[in-house]
Amino acid sequence: MTSLLAPSFLLASETTVFAQPAATWYPAVLPVVSQLSLQVRYWQLGRDEDISFVGLPNMVKTVEDVKKELKSFGQELYVGLAWPVIEDTPKPQKIPWDFLALWANPPLTAQELSTCLAHDNSSEERRWVNVNPLMRGARLSLGSTAIG
Repeated sequence: MTSLLAPSFLLASETTVFAQPAATWYPAVLPVVSQLSLQVRYWQLGRDEDISFVGLPNMVKTVEDVKKELKSFGQELYVGLAWPVIEDTPKPQKIPWDFLALWANPPLTAQELSTCLAHDNSSEERRWVNVNPLMRGARLSLGSTAIG
């Protein structure tokens, strides 16, 4: 969505844009969502390797507000965030996003991927993962413990 926003938004992170009142970003998003909302059901806020939502103080409220505005089109849609696997996933009482698109750099091995995708099955949150090829022999270290 960033490339479709007004020029003043091009250098801003997604959270900087979406943390603003809807009147600021909604006009830039309106033509895209209104044209595609009948075909596109899943909308990710931010790029695939975006970290701008990590540590955002009002992240839950920001996502709730954006989702509310996007749902005003009357179509069933799902809103999600890109999330780095090395960061703990947020656990608010009520999860406003429908999915987290997990990513890692460097890419994960099969065992690391399995570990990162494991989560509480009572949650309605979906987890997706961006899969990039791992160079032969490469390993990822999470904290002080190597996985895999």
